[in-house]
Amino acid sequence: MSTKLKNILLLYTDRYYLIKQVYPFGLDILVNYLRQHGYEVTIEYPFLPEKDIESNLVNILERTAPDLVGLDIRNLDTCMSCEEDGDFHGDGYQTV
Repeated sequence: MSTKLKNILLLYTDRYYLIKQVYPFGLDILVNYLRQHGYEVTIEYPFLPEKDIESNLVNILERTAPDLVGLDIRNLDTCMSCEEDGDFHGDGYQTV
């Protein structure tokens, strides 16, 4: 017996979103496609409202009860890799 997944939770996992906002364009395209094909899709940001990500995730999972969970991984630029206050130093750069 095949069960169709209907309730999808997508987590936007860019922990620096509130510092340097980069719109999750790829996630937006995926959500639009899924919704057009009859899926219920929820996008959540697991780093808020509490500082404890585990509590946030538990609350999100209990509230949404997803059939499937997907993670968005920001991989479009290096704007956070060369900040002045980072902990990895090199010639002319410092990572966060």
